[in-house]
Amino acid sequence: MTASHCVSTLSGKISAALVTVHVGQIHLNETSDYSQTFDVREIIIHPGFSKASVIHDIALIKLRTNISMNRYVQPVCLWTMDSALELIVGRNGTIVGFGLSERDVVSEQLKQAAIGVVDPYTCIASDRAVYGTHLTLDMFCGKGQNGVSACNGDSGGGMFFEVSGRWFVRGLVSFTPARGISGLCDPLRYTVYTDVAQYVEWIKQYVDQRVLPVESEVLEVDYEEKLRLFNFDTCGTSTRQSANIGGKD
Repeated sequence: MTASHCVSTLSGKISAALVTVHVGQIHLNETSDYSQTFDVREIIIHPGFSKASVIHDIALIKLRTNISMNRYVQPVCLWTMDSALELIVGRNGTIVGFGLSERDVVSEQLKQAAIGVVDPYTCIASDRAVYGTHLTLDMFCGKGQNGVSACNGDSGGGMFFEVSGRWFVRGLVSFTPARGISGLCDPLRYTVYTDVAQYVEWIKQYVDQRVLPVESEVLEVDYEEKLRLFNFDTCGTSTRQSANIGGKD
């Protein structure tokens, strides 16, 4: 799952032959025994997405071969619980990525940050010209402490919440207003996330139904191993400072 704008251009969808997917990789330019690389069979862009807009910024990528699940590569659950935004407003979710750091350079190391979700009124009031004209019910806003933010290169990455020992993806990095004419993200402003919970029915058409029910035990996952690998000691609740991990591609 990713953002539509990451896999499309003004002339249409990017060819699947031009895309590869890497999993289990925590260093941008280094592979390891834990990483896996896959060719792409199909890219599925939400039919309501347009490059001229930011609505329905969600897409799916189907791989040619199956991912091998192990201690270091594990699935995240799709948010099939109550989709009410009130359930996550005021909570911290976690984002990860290789996007621009606080020094405006691509991070070689996978970084993580705690991001607080705010209600849409707070987001719109912060900049009516941007959020008032772009924010829809299928999006939500979030920002970290002291300039912590998603940035260029992080688009399409997930925002994850830990619920009863399981990780659920609720958001996808969509866009952040730019700093002046630089084209780079402004970490002091809210990043807008596509609300995955609003697209579950659309996603269900394309995914293995076993990953959908909250109660499903079909996929046995060792979440503790995943936590140790990525060092998510602050996941979901901490307001500790974290490096700016670098929306909009």
